[in-house]
Amino acid sequence: AARLAALNNPPAATPAPAPAPAPAAYAGEPDEEPQDAPKPAAEEEDLLRRLNSLGTPTAGGGAGAGPATAPEASAPMAPAPSGLPLSSNLIGNNARLSEDQSEASRFTGLKGAVVITDSPATATPHGMYFEVEVTEVEKSSKGPAIGFCDPGEQGKRLADEAKDLKGVLAVVGYDLPKVHVRATPTGPVTEEKTDAKKWRPVRLVEAGDRIGCLLRQGGASLVVRHRKPTGESHTLDVSIPAVVGAGLHGVFDIQGIVKSIRTVAPGNFH
Repeated sequence: AARLAALNNPPAATPAPAPAPAPAAYAGEPDEEPQDAPKPAAEEEDLLRRLNSLGTPTAGGGAGAGPATAPEASAPMAPAPSGLPLSSNLIGNNARLSEDQSEASRFTGLKGAVVITDSPATATPHGMYFEVEVTEVEKSSKGPAIGFCDPGEQGKRLADEAKDLKGVLAVVGYDLPKVHVRATPTGPVTEEKTDAKKWRPVRLVEAGDRIGCLLRQGGASLVVRHRKPTGESHTLDVSIPAVVGAGLHGVFDIQGIVKSIRTVAPGNFH
């Protein structure tokens, strides 16, 4: 009877444990890192200032190589009309002019191609200004120079380099870059190295670049502005002995890497 009761009333089955949840399928690594939120304009400007203070390495090594100031950014350059004509009487032995005297080239050698404007440099509210566009370059370790001089002090034959011209002059460039100044007609020429991190033409210049030079009011500061067609800009501002003289003419030394130039009308100089 007990066995019959057990058969008629079997014990309740113990419920099976619930299966553990299956692990989620591996989705792989994300395709890209999460993007940072855009920086406010003020933060971007501060970052650029800090990068400028640190500098970035200059390619090429050699003397004067090292950190270079990050270039300034501006809008791409628009084509510019021709500027002041160049003098056909005051010209280096290795230079020749175009028919309209707005273009000059060095046809032989590495120097001996100094050119001077036929009239005084352009007077602006900031001072005297002169600008050229580089139209042809070649490989060279020598760099050009730009500045101002008194054409009335030159003889029949110009010096091979602008820094050796007679009379009042203020010229900056070459390599390593230096500023050369004769503040009075008969005074000595002073020579001082400039900051190659800010402007070193032999490392920067390409065809299409524009190089302008400003002699500030009072004659105690020389500013170079080197602009590329893309809008990239490099500026060098150096204090110099106060230059005595009015009506100075623009001068460019077509040396080394620069093979030919044309004068251009000055744009807005800020």
